[in-house]
Amino acid sequence: MGILHVGLPAAGTNVIIPMANGVIVALVATYGAEAIAGLGIATRIEMFSLIIFYAISGIIGPFVGQNLGASRRDRILLALKQCFVFCLAFGAALAVVVGLLAKPLAGLFSESAEAIGVASLYLWIVPVSYGAAGIVMLVNACFNGLGRPLPATTISVTRMVIVYVPLALAGKALFGIPGIFAAYAVSNIIVGAGAAVWGWTTCRGAPQRELTEAEV
Repeated sequence: MGILHVGLPAAGTNVIIPMANGVIVALVATYGAEAIAGLGIATRIEMFSLIIFYAISGIIGPFVGQNLGASRRDRILLALKQCFVFCLAFGAALAVVVGLLAKPLAGLFSESAEAIGVASLYLWIVPVSYGAAGIVMLVNACFNGLGRPLPATTISVTRMVIVYVPLALAGKALFGIPGIFAAYAVSNIIVGAGAAVWGWTTCRGAPQRELTEAEV
């Protein structure tokens, strides 16, 4: 039952998020096959760019769970603080690098000027929110480590369904493809900030045992 308690909400998230992504693909598809190709190029480059955030999220869950069992709230909070700072710093550096290399990287996947243009546009806009996206991954894994999967599901669904899709619809109507991509960046930043506050305040309520002199 403990596995299902965490696994079922995660499975639900893995169903809902692709559906939301399908809506975004449908929006971009109205601009033609080359636009879809450009989006595909950009998202593949993005997957490689975010690998380190996936790695951190894979580590923080077990770390939080272990220290929750040991009643070491201080370690959990310290880890969260350090990871937040790293996500923001590395995300900023990543945005600069990806932005500067957007066209050369896109050119490795296609010779179509239109596809390269769409991919480059995505890689100029969305990476400014990579640090916030990393925080979302981190906090979701943290909640799972605390044995509280529903907040993690709520964060993911809020980002993709409640914030991203409506903003993308509005962005497309107002600005076209740039508006769709900007909606993704904005949703990452808004939900990332909320997730950081929610995760921090929740972990502050974790148990803390009195430390020995050696542990201090």
